[in-house]
Amino acid sequence: MPQTAEAREAEVEKMAEGVRAFLERAADAMYRHPLWRTAADDELDNALEGMEKYLMHKISSVAFCPHVSDDAAVDAALHRRISELALFVEPRHLDIGGGGSPGGDDEAAGAVAWELSVKELLKINAYKAPRDKMICILNCCKVLFNLLQQQQEQQQRRRRGSGGGGGPAGADEFLPRLIYAVLRANPPQLCSNVRFIQRFRSPDRLQSEAGYYLTNLFCAIAFIEKIDADALTMEPGEFERCLAAARRQLGPPPAAAVAAAAQGLSLSPFAAAAAPRARSASGGSGGGGRRRGSSSSSGGGWRRNGAAGNGGEGGEAEAEAEAKAAAAKLEDAGQSALALFNIEGGAPVQRFLDTKSAQDLRVGELQRLLEDYQRIAAMNDRLIKTLALNMSV
Repeated sequence: MPQTAEAREAEVEKMAEGVRAFLERAADAMYRHPLWRTAADDELDNALEGMEKYLMHKISSVAFCPHVSDDAAVDAALHRRISELALFVEPRHLDIGGGGSPGGDDEAAGAVAWELSVKELLKINAYKAPRDKMICILNCCKVLFNLLQQQQEQQQRRRRGSGGGGGPAGADEFLPRLIYAVLRANPPQLCSNVRFIQRFRSPDRLQSEAGYYLTNLFCAIAFIEKIDADALTMEPGEFERCLAAARRQLGPPPAAAVAAAAQGLSLSPFAAAAAPRARSASGGSGGGGRRRGSSSSSGGGWRRNGAAGNGGEGGEAEAEAEAKAAAAKLEDAGQSALALFNIEGGAPVQRFLDTKSAQDLRVGELQRLLEDYQRIAAMNDRLIKTLALNMSV
């Protein structure tokens, strides 16, 4: 009997958990080794990043787009979908200003920056480590965000001259540009790449600037999957005519894309990647006892687990007593930390907490979903800082 999609994804996640557990154990061994005991945190961080990179290079042939997964079929379907839309969707259809150029008034500079963002995203298949792939996404998004800021600064200067005002660049303006960049670039194996990052990158290192932009890319892919005339500044009849013309121009879809459609597979990375990682992050595998510091653009710094014991029964009993004391202290600190939360916007929308697949999302909910993510990330950051402060007392 053929495996279900859930069973296949569970098999892939089991492999990913094994990789993450190995890296956790290796990190713990490094903390305890005399050669690394006096090393600075940055040195340990770079060494562990290098270890992850080396390992992923060695196993990339089985870890990337695993044969038991649906990644290849989803890649084919998503690539075909983007190819169709890229033939007729223009910046104006996504409410991107600046006439026909997303770069605004300075057409030459805007065109150069726009092509640069596309090239950065296309580099993603040139790398085998999750961190390197995330950096490609980060660089693409930074180029787009800088481009957006320059455009808005030009608009603000004009408004000040006429007595008007303006606000800073935000997610409402950024996401359409990322969507259009994905349509322009259409990198092969896009879904496999983001699922690879989700499976093998440490959850702590996804809570960073690069992780924020990765979430934006998830939203862009989910939007592309559901895109229709209602989501664009386009008449329904025109959308259907353009889509039909694009399909005729491209010819029959590849067999893998047809198979994905027949199985009803979602094109979004959320469906297969986010749910298993959520279970893993909440306590699935890999207990090396590693602590994290503050986040950086690449995903946070490694921190020591404390003084390493010499082993033996006495050391184990002492470690157990210390663990119990630390747990009690952590519980007290957590209770006081929760009382300090005052995040604007309130609790996450219950609908998103219950959503099991990107297919259940509506296009109009993407912005609210992104705001929820930002609010939860802010709460998590505040909790970490408060706990660190209370635990140090």
